[in-house]
Amino acid sequence: MPWESVSTFTLTSFAPIARGHEIARELATNENLITALGELAASPALRDQAAADPLAFAISRGVTLPKGSVIAVRRYNQVWEVEITVEEGGYTYTNGFNSSRGFYHR
Repeated sequence: MPWESVSTFTLTSFAPIARGHEIARELATNENLITALGELAASPALRDQAAADPLAFAISRGVTLPKGSVIAVRRYNQVWEVEITVEEGGYTYTNGFNSSRGFYHR
């Protein structure tokens, strides 16, 4: 594609994509979040507690979340998942960890 056809785009067109990656990086480098995931992996009882009140669990572990976050902890038989969704500027950014599939971002 010729560069002239791309000239109608500005760098701000890519800002939501960059923000999504920034949120993912912030979560991936959050040591308290990584520690909490390790604790969840080791304890089914703790997964039950976290699923009952995910925000209280995150706070109790010192996990800081981006502004506008919603955290969910789900259990599916032997599989469990932590998902953090951020709504910001009309965009939704979802990051999570699934015990069967690993980390994901969408």
